[in-house]
Amino acid sequence: MEQASASIDLDAIASNLALAQTLAPDCQVMAVIKADAYGHGAVQVAQHLQALPPRQRASMPGQQSSNSGQPGSNPGLQSTRQGQPGSRPGQQSSKSGQPEKSPSLHLSRPVQPDSFGLARLSEAVTLREAGVAGSICLLEGISNQQELHEAGYLNLDLVIHSPEQLQMMAAAQ
Repeated sequence: MEQASASIDLDAIASNLALAQTLAPDCQVMAVIKADAYGHGAVQVAQHLQALPPRQRASMPGQQSSNSGQPGSNPGLQSTRQGQPGSRPGQQSSKSGQPEKSPSLHLSRPVQPDSFGLARLSEAVTLREAGVAGSICLLEGISNQQELHEAGYLNLDLVIHSPEQLQMMAAAQ
């Protein structure tokens, strides 16, 4: 009996990131790679995405950003045809007024995600030990003072789910 195997295409993962960044140019993107990146290998995925060019941050109000023309514009997302007035975003209309296929997209080059999302502290330790220096958000939060201390040492962002977690954080101040 043959064993099942999976081939992981890290460039395809980066392409998926580029699609998300193209479709939501004004949003921050968190690459959720909990549970070993759902079997894809969290360290390998994080290192590959971290090696992408950094995102150009928006400049102060009144200054032109180096990565966009006007606020909210994204030169990476371009439609081949414009829809008719009153059509839904992404819905194109032909000359007869009938909906057409969605426009073709020109993807922006992928850039680093704004952060990595992990469920457990042990996953964050593994990424930090592998040299992943970017922002990491611990989606599960912490369950005790020791974990809170370690999360601080690792410079993790935390999601707070309960009054107990909030009290632990307040007590640590």
